[in-house]
This record gives sequence, structure tokens and C-alpha cells, in this order.
Amino acid sequence: MLREYVSLVALVLVISLVFSGLERLAPAERDQPLSPWLFNLAYTPFILLFIFLLGFVFNPAYGRVISYAGGGLVPAFASGWASRLLFAAVYFVVWDLCQYALHRLQHAVPLLWQTHKFHHSETALNSTTQIKVHA
Repeated sequence: MLREYVSLVALVLVISLVFSGLERLAPAERDQPLSPWLFNLAYTPFILLFIFLLGFVFNPAYGRVISYAGGGLVPAFASGWASRLLFAAVYFVVWDLCQYALHRLQHAVPLLWQTHKFHHSETALNSTTQIKVHA
């Protein structure tokens, strides 16, 4: 568990550093201060730890749903390549609609807005901005 967490943090940091180098060639915004970038990098281990801890809380429920579904939804509904493609397309549309609805709720419900406004507090667009996409 600790090894996976450290590997994930390292991977996110390496990816951010690689894209930071590419940003020097073609920045989304010119002359950005370094402080937002450094803040996002410092924030990364904490949000990833939070996500790992949520896994401990919700994984037992996921396991129950999968067992009730007979091993998952994909084997039950997608037996051939065409049905798998259709399943993937439907999944994509449903996922996108759910994300849209959640985002609208985060703007409309004051309690949800209190955590979501962190996402909108970003003042610079750079390789580390994606870290705040969860909120």
C-alpha cells in the first residue's frame, strides 16, 4: 500500500516536471509566477493520500456490488467486440452526464460549493493545475 502510494506520488511529480519542461516551449500563459506551480506540487501528496484513504472506505462496497453483478457489468453485457464497443460508448455518455450533473450541483449547493471553489481558485494554468480537477 505504501509502495503504491509513493509510486503514484512520484509518477505525478515526474509527469508534472516533464510537462513543465514542455510548457517552457509553448506555455498556456506567459510569465506565470512560480508560486502556484510549487503550491500544486506540495498539495499533490495530500490529495493522493485522501484518495487512497477513500479507497479503504469504499472498496468493501464496490466488492459487494461486483459480487451482486456476478463479477462485474462488462462480462454480463459485453460478450462480443461490437457489444463491448457499444458498452464503452454508453458508459462514456453516462459517465460524462454524471460528471456534468455533479459539477452543476457543486455550483448550486452551498455545502458542495465550499469544497469545489478550491478548484476555481487556480490563478495560473500550467502542468500542475490538473491536480485540482477533483474538487
